[in-house]
Amino acid sequence: MSSTPIKRQNHRIHPCNRPRKNELIHFLIERNAGKKILIVTSYDADPLQTIFTGNNITVVSDAALAEMPDLRCEVLISYDLPEKAIVYMSRFARASEYALITLDEEDQKRLYPIELLNGRTITQEIVKGFEPDFGI
Repeated sequence: MSSTPIKRQNHRIHPCNRPRKNELIHFLIERNAGKKILIVTSYDADPLQTIFTGNNITVVSDAALAEMPDLRCEVLISYDLPEKAIVYMSRFARASEYALITLDEEDQKRLYPIELLNGRTITQEIVKGFEPDFGI
């Protein structure tokens, strides 16, 4: 996989309510079937590894990801956003085609520093059926 930057239109935020986040990620996995998918969380990845399974799916924490410098994917799905924007950028660098963020109300406060470090806003796209009840 190449290390060329992801096109801006392929970097997306999908806002949703926290209780529906797992369902939204399953939807995104289906939409990207056949691609190598990496799901990253700031917290313990073990509970998520039993929820998101498949041949092309890897679920890791940011801490584990830092220990796997060669791990790459076609599609990155951020389960949540890390406290530090630079940690997100190290996630983002692993993807060759798409970087997707599932954003709940709690993650919203961590978004601005990421966009600042990225040098631009990230397109927000509400997935039909997963409309959040918080303002974007």
